[in-house]
Amino acid sequence: MNLSIAAYFDNIESLLISSGVVRSFRIVRRQVSATDGKIRIRLTFVDHSEAEIFEYVVESGGQLFLQKYSFHWQDALGSLIRRWDNAPHLSHLPGEPHHVHQADGSVEGMSSVPDTAFIIAFIEEQTKQ
Repeated sequence: MNLSIAAYFDNIESLLISSGVVRSFRIVRRQVSATDGKIRIRLTFVDHSEAEIFEYVVESGGQLFLQKYSFHWQDALGSLIRRWDNAPHLSHLPGEPHHVHQADGSVEGMSSVPDTAFIIAFIEEQTKQ
């Protein structure tokens, strides 16, 4: 088991516990090997919206790299609010493969790679309004 990846996943869990907008969460999958790790979490927020978080990280040269991710956020009725992912199916967008799907069906490229901390901070900011 990779201790750096395990600690990274522990930090994600601590972030969710301390967040003021996370009502509850369930770790669906947490798998850590010597070189990589996967985590999938289902969350419910205080506004009754929900999210599913998936991260696949790899350690190389003492650093962690987010290889694959999907952060799906939907309202209480199951309608998409936003989904960030890096599935390589939108090569025409800047920042490819990193992109965000909007509720209106549009898709925007992203120049930076989001992680769970970014997503939770974003949702915290959006749910304050």
